[in-house]
Amino acid sequence: MKTPLFITTLSKQFEKPLPGKKAHLKKAHPLRALEALPDENARKASVLVLLFPKKTSIGTEWHLVLTERALHIGDKHSGQMSFPGGGYQVSDGALPNGMWQCALREAHEEVHIDISKVHLIGQMSDLYIPVSKYQVFPYLAWSAAPFDWKPQPSEVKTIYEVPLSFLKNPDNLKITEIWISERFTLPAVPYYDVCGKKVWGATAMILGELLDMIDNQSVMVI
Repeated sequence: MKTPLFITTLSKQFEKPLPGKKAHLKKAHPLRALEALPDENARKASVLVLLFPKKTSIGTEWHLVLTERALHIGDKHSGQMSFPGGGYQVSDGALPNGMWQCALREAHEEVHIDISKVHLIGQMSDLYIPVSKYQVFPYLAWSAAPFDWKPQPSEVKTIYEVPLSFLKNPDNLKITEIWISERFTLPAVPYYDVCGKKVWGATAMILGELLDMIDNQSVMVI
């Protein structure tokens, strides 16, 4: 199978320092820069940033998959938009490769991907989520076509295929207040409105790094 030019060009970004925290903060709420660094006991998790081509009204474009998490009482990320992923388990294997295996396992469980058809591009910059005390390791990968997505009902409510052209359009990055509790609201939070759902927080920050890596590349499949 021939690797598409878009993927080959994107792969070369991993040969140099990644945008990292600078890109993350572009899509983070203003208080993010003041939050504590992770401690050595932070739990580990992986997410899969999966790119795939799909036909749209303007041609074949590169997309990525996002999920709306199922509602669970006590889950600090309940109902939020996220990448497929979850917590590392010893059964995923020894680190660091175990984190990649974690991303594949979780994505298979949550959205029913065929992991044999997923190709790793590279590990993106990790980031810490203070509210849940997770250190998250995003893995960028691609497949030659979208999958027959099947949400795991206990973990995923809805699956979304989002074109990169939508995310690259600066008009689609908006600002809002996010209600956290009766006593606390986050001001000036950047987010993407995907089918009426707000994509913000760690998910938006990971997207920020991806978009910096893509830079001025065309997201049409040639």
